[in-house]
Amino acid sequence: MKVILFGATGMVGQRVLRECLLDSDVTEVLSVARSSTADAFLGTQGDPWDTQSDMCLALVGAMCAQVLLARRQDRELAALDAPAAIPHAA
Repeated sequence: MKVILFGATGMVGQRVLRECLLDSDVTEVLSVARSSTADAFLGTQGDPWDTQSDMCLALVGAMCAQVLLARRQDRELAALDAPAAIPHAA
């Protein structure tokens, strides 16, 4: 049996890899893992919470936009619903 293993560097992945290597039915194991340079590519710049803080700030920005722009949007939607004055030919 051939096995493709993703995430072999993690705790569970290491255990699965070990079991695959010990199993006589497994003839081939292909392990797919990211390189150590992938962390640098993610742009965390040493802060493991960088992505979470970005998402939190995006949520705060979206909530502020809802609060600050809701009345204006309501007025613009009401203006769309109002019938336009069409002059009649006499």
